Amino acid sequence: MPDAALLALTWRITRRRLLGSPLAIASALAFPAFVVWIGVTDSYGTAAKFFFFLLPHVFLIAAQDTVRSDIESGALESVLFLGGRFRGFLGRKGFALSAITGVYAAVLFALFAAWGVAAGGFE
Repeated sequence: MPDAALLALTWRITRRRLLGSPLAIASALAFPAFVVWIGVTDSYGTAAKFFFFLLPHVFLIAAQDTVRSDIESGALESVLFLGGRFRGFLGRKGFALSAITGVYAAVLFALFAAWGVAAGGFE
C-alpha cells in the first residue's frame, strides 16, 4: 500500500473514531456550552479566563487512549498493516488527531473572539 493510501486510511479511521466516541462528542458540545453559560451568568472576562484555561484540555481529551484502543481492539493485526506499517499508521494518527482538534479549537476561538468583539470585551 503506497504512503498516500496510508495517509487517507489514517485520516478516515481517526475521524470515525472521534465521531464514534461518546466522550469526545459530549466534551466537544459541553465545553462551548459551559463557557457560554459562564459568560452569560458572570461576564465575558470570566468566560475568557475559563476558555483559555480549558482549551488545552481539548487536545488531551481527544488524544486519550489513542494507541491503546487500537492495540487492544486488534485493529493493527489487519492485513493492511503487514510489514510494520502500523508504526506509520500510529505516527500519522497523531498528526491527523492534532489537525482535527486544531480545527475545532480554531473554530471555537473564532466564535469566542466574535462574541468578545460584539460584547466589547475582546482585548
